[in-house]
Amino acid sequence: CRAAGITCPIVPGIKVLKSEGQLKSVPRTFHVDLPSDLVAEVLETPSKAEEIGCNWAVKQTKELLENGYMNIHFYVMNDANLVRDVIARTTGK
Repeated sequence: CRAAGITCPIVPGIKVLKSEGQLKSVPRTFHVDLPSDLVAEVLETPSKAEEIGCNWAVKQTKELLENGYMNIHFYVMNDANLVRDVIARTTGK
């Protein structure tokens, strides 16, 4: 972004994947590509999509914090409990 001349603050955003159906709806809604490993993991065990999504979000959040990002936006989309779980598992609180 900086190389392209964008100088405004950039706040990473995370959407916790909750269901197999979101493998299609999230990319369509947010115009993003999901990691192929995440997609494969959910397709392998769709009944555990929420747990898998939460695990991935915890990993991403930890990596962002470890790399100096102090502000992270979570897309709640009517499910604040998932975000609370990610935050609790990330911070230990």
